[in-house]
Amino acid sequence: LIIEPNFNKSINNGSVWIDVTSDPKVYGIQPIILDIHQIEVQDVRVLEYTEPNTTSQLDIEFKSDSNSTLWIYIKKDFRKHSSSIRLKVFVEFISQLSDTLQGFYRVNYNTSGESDQHRPGYVQEDFHVTPKMSTYLVAFIVSDLVQSNSTTLNHDEAPRIRVWSRPEMSDMTGYVHKLSTEILPFFEDYFNIKFKLPKIDLVAVPDFGFSAMENWGLIFFRESAMLVPEDKERRSSAEHTEHVARILAHELAHQWFGNLVTPKWWSDLWLKEGFANYMSYLALDSVEPSWRSRDNFAVNELQHAMDKDADTTSHPISFEVSTPSDIRRIFDPISYSKGAALIRMMNSFLGEEAFVYAVRSYLKKFEYKNAVQNDLWKTMSDIGHMHNVLPPHLQVKDIMDTWTLQAGYPILNVTRRNNTIVITQQRYMLPKAKAEDKSRWYIPISYITQSKPAINETPTYWMTDRDDQIVIPEIHPEEWVCLNVNRTGYYRVQYDYVTLSLLSRNYQDLPEINKAQLIDDALNLARAEYVTYDIALTFLLRMSQHFTDVLPWAAATRGLEYITDMLIREPAFNLFRATMLHCVLPAYNSLGFDEQENETHVQLLHRARIVKLACTFGHDRCTNRAQYLFREWIRVPKVNNIKPNLKSTVYCVALREGGVAEWKFAYKQYLETTSASEKEVLLNALGCTRDPSLLSKYLNMTLYPEYGIRKQDGARAFSAVASNSVGFEIAFDFLQSNIEQISKYFGDGFSV
Repeated sequence: LIIEPNFNKSINNGSVWIDVTSDPKVYGIQPIILDIHQIEVQDVRVLEYTEPNTTSQLDIEFKSDSNSTLWIYIKKDFRKHSSSIRLKVFVEFISQLSDTLQGFYRVNYNTSGESDQHRPGYVQEDFHVTPKMSTYLVAFIVSDLVQSNSTTLNHDEAPRIRVWSRPEMSDMTGYVHKLSTEILPFFEDYFNIKFKLPKIDLVAVPDFGFSAMENWGLIFFRESAMLVPEDKERRSSAEHTEHVARILAHELAHQWFGNLVTPKWWSDLWLKEGFANYMSYLALDSVEPSWRSRDNFAVNELQHAMDKDADTTSHPISFEVSTPSDIRRIFDPISYSKGAALIRMMNSFLGEEAFVYAVRSYLKKFEYKNAVQNDLWKTMSDIGHMHNVLPPHLQVKDIMDTWTLQAGYPILNVTRRNNTIVITQQRYMLPKAKAEDKSRWYIPISYITQSKPAINETPTYWMTDRDDQIVIPEIHPEEWVCLNVNRTGYYRVQYDYVTLSLLSRNYQDLPEINKAQLIDDALNLARAEYVTYDIALTFLLRMSQHFTDVLPWAAATRGLEYITDMLIREPAFNLFRATMLHCVLPAYNSLGFDEQENETHVQLLHRARIVKLACTFGHDRCTNRAQYLFREWIRVPKVNNIKPNLKSTVYCVALREGGVAEWKFAYKQYLETTSASEKEVLLNALGCTRDPSLLSKYLNMTLYPEYGIRKQDGARAFSAVASNSVGFEIAFDFLQSNIEQISKYFGDGFSV
């Protein structure tokens, strides 16, 4: 494969030789069909190997669609050949260097170094032969980016790790470089397979349509997903640092799940995305144990998945994919978050030892090959039976097909009956339940009780997709019982009134993850009208008395945001706001607005969450403090004393309560800052203003590059306006009125 970009003409010339060997079971040669995208085919030739080192050219016809397919028809009749036919296909092509962040595209950016772009002629760079790999993992970059870090790990045949960025951002690459040298050995040990290439390059691309892309050995990142300012004046928030770390871990996990073993087709995309997502949490739990990543999974990923999966437009995690639009559609929380949640559920019912053994066996068996989900199920079953953690009659396929081949997830309804509890299941749906829906799942059930509170994720019972109900005996009528230990099962739980009362009265005795589960389930069951909101309010009031419990507050935030969005323009909002302030103020008064010295990563995130809630519900001490800090920044623009973890709230409050002057100042800072994470915080804040004219202006600015908003950030700006109670109608009108211009400007990339 030869790639020859010409930046002056904005074109790319290329050619490729492809070796083709026919299937001996198929007589003759079928048309050769190649997928292409935004390229014009200039010439096609096909050679036949008549001897080991001798070829002859064949007569052919070809036709192509520049955005879809190249068909090559061979005129020679090969039907009498009884052995494999070996061909060599040559394709010469040309493509435009587009600005749509897809295919062969170019990005303009300023650089502080000297440029050789006007030098006549070309320099040819030859690369080593790649391992056997999928074509979607091949990538090239031609740039003026600079190398800022380079390391070889401390074991035999360790890969060289290099980091690349714009020169003015090279001092922001140290964190991701250091972390990669810790995460890569973790994966090599966990999978018991060394990284297969001699090098990894991590590249911060100035304009990139994804957060990152796991090209084998050449991983691309959006700048905000890789760069972490570490100096005191520009350092990143704990949230952004964790975001960068998780994306890095996700992309490095792909070097095994996705690159070494690749799904056979896009219908099983979740096999790579779900695993990479789940493994990122395990990696961070190893290298940053104080972050509590495993615990956070039970809130972050389950909420993300369940929100999408409750919708009537959800889809099975594994389903037929036949068009490019189908492929774009499945890059969503179902493949990423639900996929990860189901893998975590398998981990819990197989146990750590058997699960790790099975993962290693799967990767070893299918390395440099394609796999489908049934291959994973068989490996998991075989190892589960070998380790005696799976009943002999039970196959992982029987369990997991009920989760991957149908959309949605269940609610377990728990009812007390004397000294037993009776469990039934139904599908959770929004906006409300549908009695005619008969979806059923094969569900692992774990539980703890007041007399047996020890944590054990191993399922005590299985509810099959054929069971109308199951009965758990010997539960004392006056002791609490809590299902779904550590929330490892992908389901919600609806308790009867007696059980809810016992759980509420003994809230302080429950594990923190299950406190979070109770609050999240109560808010979402009320949203779908399975229960009333007084149940959710009861648990929110209990939560308010335990303001150092991080997970319940994290779990409550999304549900409270939904209620706020629904009520903010209604008369009832003032009563809701007063009630929420009653819940939030004990935590706010205890923690305070300003950060303390030597606080942990988790404490910084928790304070930021509490401050955001207090300001959202209009607590004067919070909003006044935020506006004061922003005014001080306006007064002395070169000195920003706003702590990184509080910037998103302070900026938003200041623009929400301020006017044109505050908005223009924030926009000016957006243009001037070199910190990609700071740019994202400011883009979000610009959508917080209540001035309709500014919101309209902001949306229109996303369509013109001279305003400095990159294409990769257009969706962020739009979302910022659409999530504003004043702006969501403005955003909808903007979308309707400008849909053709939006489509033309942004192309059909994922961000649209």
